[in-house]
Amino acid sequence: MDSPLNGLDVSGLEGLLDNMAEVRERWAFVVTAEYRVAIQTLASLSLVSSLLVLGVMLWVRLHHRSYFKRLSLRVSGYVAFADLLSAISELLMMNTNLMLRQNEHGLRFILWLSMFSSLLFVFLTLCMAIQLHLSTLTRVRVGVYMKLEQWYVPLSMLASVVLPAIAVAQMKGVMWVPWMHAFNWPVDAWKRKLVLWSCHFVWITITVVYTACVASVLAMVIRRMWRNSVDVVAEPRVPEKWDWARLTASVRPSEDTM
Repeated sequence: MDSPLNGLDVSGLEGLLDNMAEVRERWAFVVTAEYRVAIQTLASLSLVSSLLVLGVMLWVRLHHRSYFKRLSLRVSGYVAFADLLSAISELLMMNTNLMLRQNEHGLRFILWLSMFSSLLFVFLTLCMAIQLHLSTLTRVRVGVYMKLEQWYVPLSMLASVVLPAIAVAQMKGVMWVPWMHAFNWPVDAWKRKLVLWSCHFVWITITVVYTACVASVLAMVIRRMWRNSVDVVAEPRVPEKWDWARLTASVRPSEDTM
């Protein structure tokens, strides 16, 4: 019986395997059974939690639809949706037999799903940081950032769909490396890093740095406000002299009204 590998194009496979062996030897990172069980457990818990949050969101939408006018509540639902997809992609990637049976299109879809879910969470977090920045740390009018609210979710969804699609389109000949729990494809290392950083990692870095800056500045503002309030309370006040005759005269009935 003919082997199913007879018709497989293995051009450049030796170089790819040598590259993966070099990376494995350099970093010595091997996915153990304990690591796989830990990730599967965390992904399962995340999956259940996301389903519970989405169920609560559905109940609120059916019984208290007006609550969905709040940006924070809408974003919470989309974050739970992103977390749900991320948990599903992690469970798929932890199934080694399933990943090894996938063809190139299946691997591309799973990789796109993983990148889409993580970028959706990242962009929604970035939008909330922008909203917090505009509403508390600047003097932008309320009407300005209220108009921006309606674009946060659509733009996050659009960027989360397009950027992984651009990255996956460059991954011709992608394959699954089970011992590293990673995707690889026959291309120069600098090109691989350029694709992954421009379409994925750079946006995560920007979001982390920007959100941390906003949170730090806001924390300093709150701390200064708290210290000022404490100083006002702690400072002894000079007794005020009230002109009781003048104050009571304004409310005392006149002789004409008696």
